This record gives sequence, C-alpha cells and structure tokens, in this order.
Amino acid sequence: MEKIIFHQNGFIIKNTNSDYSLHFKNYNGIEGDNWPICSYDKDILGSEKFNYLYGYLDNQLMRSNFDSQYVGVISDINFIREYLESCKVLGFDTEVLFCETERILPKISINIDKIRNKLKFIGYDYGYPGEDYYSCVYNDVSRIVEMSHLQLNKYGLFDTEEEIIEFISLRNELEKIYPKYAFELGEFIIYKLWKCNIEIFSS
Repeated sequence: MEKIIFHQNGFIIKNTNSDYSLHFKNYNGIEGDNWPICSYDKDILGSEKFNYLYGYLDNQLMRSNFDSQYVGVISDINFIREYLESCKVLGFDTEVLFCETERILPKISINIDKIRNKLKFIGYDYGYPGEDYYSCVYNDVSRIVEMSHLQLNKYGLFDTEEEIIEFISLRNELEKIYPKYAFELGEFIIYKLWKCNIEIFSS
C-alpha cells in the first residue's frame, strides 16, 4: 500500500462542555460541537468582535465547498488564539485538534516541528472536508454489523493508515449492497489528527 501524503492544514476548535458535545463522549474526531460561538453570544462579545470572528470563520470554511484543494480548517494561529479567548469569555471548555489531510490548502501558518512535543496523535478519521464535519467513522462503525470486527482506539478513531484504508474499502463495498440511503453520501477525506496542548495558543 502506498503511503498517504498528508499536508499540514490547520485547526478545529471544539466545545467539550455543551449538551451536544455529550453525544461524543467516546469520540474525539472531527465531528462534534465545533466552532461553538453563535449569534446568541453577540451581546456578550460585542458586535465588532462577533462579526470579525464569525465573518472570518465563515469565509475560510466555505472555501472547502467550492475548491477541492481546501479543507475546512483554520491555519492562522492568531485567529485561533482570538477565538479561544472569546470562548473563555463565554465559559466554554474547549479543545483544539490539529489536522493533516491529503488536501493542499490551507497551509499552517507556523512551523509545526517547533511545537510537535505539544501535540498528541489521536488517530485517523474519515469525513466531510468542512462545515458540519460529518464523520463516517463515528456514524458507521458502531452501527454496521459487517464493521463489528474493526477496532477503534480510545479516541474512537483508527490508529493506522492501514486501518482507515480497510474501513474505507469495506464501506465502499457495503454501499453497493445496502439499501439506498443506508450510508451518508458525499465527498469524504481522511484526517490525521492530533490533540493540541492549549499552551500553544498562549499570547
């Protein structure tokens, strides 16, 4: 099997203390309560701060809908820092994932090798390249009987490239024999994920 070429793309911020996040108790991949700041928070943050955060994020994430080179993550570490500070003001408990994918863009704005010791590899996921971050791993492995032999790690992800490729191959075969709409359809990509030490984003 050829090794997958991954590109260092950027980050996803997740809220870990919301009612919605409780659905993902044994899963730490791309799906979840991501980018949690919403219009209800505008009065607390102020219009200027909210409009900046929301506008920048919307512009960056939407690119994955129109350009197959893009994945919906944020590469600018200064924006991540500002977003995390706003989450703290709002009382959110957050975690940050660093994502590599086969897509070329965006490109991370810092040298990851300098902070590699503050990243913890958690596994491989497979899902949409942005916006709602639907994960086929999260939604299919525990649901489909033919996948019951597949082993996920403690983060609800696959540990190796070989395992994620096996999952994708099996899923593609099962799509052909299962009833229509048994599987989510769309263009999915492989994510290689790390959990970040929040110190990376300290001012």
